[in-house]
Amino acid sequence: MHALPRDIRRTVIGRVTAAVVVVVAGAVAGCGRPQADYSRVELVEVTGRVTLDGSPLAEATVVFRDPAGSFSWAVTDAEGRYRLKFDSVKEGVTPGRKTVLISSQPLSEEGFESADEKIPARYNRDSNLSVEVLNTAATHDFALTSD
Repeated sequence: MHALPRDIRRTVIGRVTAAVVVVVAGAVAGCGRPQADYSRVELVEVTGRVTLDGSPLAEATVVFRDPAGSFSWAVTDAEGRYRLKFDSVKEGVTPGRKTVLISSQPLSEEGFESADEKIPARYNRDSNLSVEVLNTAATHDFALTSD
């Protein structure tokens, strides 16, 4: 086996050392983060399936939004199935009446991008979908149509 030239060896060792420092620093910084207290938030498991014209709708963003503006969200899998998330850590949605928005675009702080939307506006920007989330786990399927 041939040894690496000294300058390359220094570069590799330097990069490995820098990577270890970054990983350790990130781990230490993460230890001090406050943990969310979910004990006062009632969350209900909601799953379902979304189809468009009878076919599974993959990689669609599903949002359940309450009248006050808070929401839970999910992205559908290849079979159009989703499981709502309350945030990046906890799954579920709070009980109550929800407006449902379904989009082919990712959700951002401004809402959905509309330029390349493949799903009719009546399911997202001008949504007419709504559900009542009860205090027990539920399945809500959505059969969307293009026309």
